[in-house]
Amino acid sequence: QSTGLDTAQRRLVDYLVGHVAPITTLTPLDALMWSAGADRMLRAWSSATGDCVSRINCSAAPLCMLPVGDEMWVGGEERTVEVRDASTFVCTKRLSPPNLGPTRAMVLVWNKTVWAASWSQALRIWE
Repeated sequence: QSTGLDTAQRRLVDYLVGHVAPITTLTPLDALMWSAGADRMLRAWSSATGDCVSRINCSAAPLCMLPVGDEMWVGGEERTVEVRDASTFVCTKRLSPPNLGPTRAMVLVWNKTVWAASWSQALRIWE
């Protein structure tokens, strides 16, 4: 299916620098673009200006993010899932599932449950 974008007419319009290690994931939420890196940092960027509006230190590298309503769920090497308020960036919950390994991917199913996959060949599901 065509996106309607003419790739021949595409040009680079900006180059944002901030992370000091590879970026592991990128996720939009409202007017912000969130990035996570192997440098153990979350960054929130203004989609309008490209400015970094928040930097958050994590105890381990974040590997995946999922916007859920007005929250950003963050999973990674720490083997927990942090639930962050998308407007204040504050961690409001830390979900500590059984020690199943780093969280690699998360999806929201029917706006009802969050499914998370880990390196331990297991799925975790939250309501």
